Amino acid sequence: MTTMDIDPEYARVLARDLHTAALTVTPTPGAPPLPDPPLARFTGALAGALAAVATRTEGVHEHARSLAAASLGIVATAEDSDARLAHDLGRLT
Repeated sequence: MTTMDIDPEYARVLARDLHTAALTVTPTPGAPPLPDPPLARFTGALAGALAAVATRTEGVHEHARSLAAASLGIVATAEDSDARLAHDLGRLT
C-alpha cells in the first residue's frame, strides 16, 4: 500500500490556474467574405467548421471551469476530513 500525499495549497493553485485559463477564450476567426461562386461552397464549409470549433471550444472551457470548481471542493473536503480525523485522534491520547 502506498501513501497518498497531497499538497492542498498547490492543488488549489492548480485549480485556480485551470479556472483562470478556462475564462480566457480566444475568439475563433470568422470565415472570409464570400468570394467568387467557385469558392462559395468552400467558404461555406469553412464557416461551418469554424462555428463548430468555436462551439466545441466553449464546451471545453465550460468543462474546465467545472473541473476547477470541483477540484477546489475536493481539496476543501479533504482538508476538513483530515482536520476532523486529527482532532478525533488527539482525543485518544
